[in-house]
Amino acid sequence: MTIKEMRHNTKRYNFVYNPFEIFVEGKESLKKSIFCNNIIEIISKRLDVAYINFSSDNTKFYVSGKKGKLLLENRPLDIISEKNVAINYDFVLINSRTSSDSKKSKRVIFLEDYYDTTKGFDSVILFTGEEKFYGNLDTSIPFIDDDYIDEISSYLTSAYNPPEIYGLILTGGQSSRMGQNKSLLNFNGKEQYKYLYELMSKLFSKTFISCKESQKDLYSDDIDKIFDSFNDLGSIGGVISALNKFPDKAWFVIACDLPYIDEKAIKDLVIQRNYLKYATAYISSNDNLPEPLCTIYEPKSKIRITQFLGLGYDCPRKFLINSEVNLINQADLKYLTNINYYTEYQEFLKNNDK
Repeated sequence: MTIKEMRHNTKRYNFVYNPFEIFVEGKESLKKSIFCNNIIEIISKRLDVAYINFSSDNTKFYVSGKKGKLLLENRPLDIISEKNVAINYDFVLINSRTSSDSKKSKRVIFLEDYYDTTKGFDSVILFTGEEKFYGNLDTSIPFIDDDYIDEISSYLTSAYNPPEIYGLILTGGQSSRMGQNKSLLNFNGKEQYKYLYELMSKLFSKTFISCKESQKDLYSDDIDKIFDSFNDLGSIGGVISALNKFPDKAWFVIACDLPYIDEKAIKDLVIQRNYLKYATAYISSNDNLPEPLCTIYEPKSKIRITQFLGLGYDCPRKFLINSEVNLINQADLKYLTNINYYTEYQEFLKNNDK
C-alpha cells in the first residue's frame, strides 16, 4: 500500500475549539447531558478528550478531560482564549444549544422535540435522541438511538479523516558552515533538492521547496515553491509559512542536509503518524530528543507554533519538546545524519560512491 492510497481528501479545517470537535445540539436537558457524559466516558478510554459544557446563558462553561478541569469565568471568550482552551486535547465534545459558531464544525442533533428544518442541515452528521422526531425529516443523515452509546462513540471518532499530507523541503538556510548552498550539492546522483522533490512527489500529492523569494532563481521553474513569510526565523519560519499557505494540510518537513533520507524513512514516519497530536517526529539517536527537520506537522500545530513565536521562541525542537507529539524510533540510525561541513560531504561521497 502506498502513501497515496492511504491518503484522504479533507476540506479546509474551520473549528471553534479544536480541529477534532463535535457539537451536540438540542435543548438544555438532563437527558442530553447524560448522553454527552456517557460518550465522553467511552471515548476517553483511548483518546485524551475534553468536554465543554455551556451554562444556560451560553457564556460560562467548563472544560473537563483527562488533563483536568478548568472552570471559566462568566464572560464570553475572546478569540485568543477560544482557540486555546481545548486545543491540547485529542478530541473535544461540546454540549450546547443551537449556535451559529457550531456550524463551523460537525454537529450531532439530540432530538427531544421536532427539529426546525428551516435551520438547515449544514455540518450535521448524526441525529440521536427520540426517533419519533426523526421520522418527519427529509434527510439522508443517519439516526442512531442514544441507547447505543458504543456505536455512536465509534461513529463520532471516525467522523474525521486524517488531514492530507503535503511535502516541504527546507532549503532557505545560510549553509554558512558548508560554504555553499547544501540543497544544490550532489548527494544521491543529482542536486539534493531535486532528489528530495522527486522522492516526495512520488508519495504526496503536492510537494514544495521552502526558500526565500530572493532564492527562487536557484531552483527549477517547474518546482512548486513556498516563500518564507517571515525574516530571520530559520527553519521554523519555513514551517509556519507552509501552515499559513495551506492551513488544512499536514506537512512532512525535511531539511535538505539529510542525505540518508529515502522512501522507507518517509513511509515509516507516515505509517506511525498520530494525526491527533501536534506532530509526529523521529527521535534523534544523538541526544534522544525529537528531530524537528524530519517531522510531520499537523494543522493544529500552527496555533501552538505561533504562540511560541509570540513568546520569543523560534526553535522548532523546543516546540516539539514542550508539546504533545508522537515520537518514533528510527529503523535506520543513519536517517537523521546531517552534513554540515564540506569535509563531511567529501567523506559521504567517498563512503557511498556517489
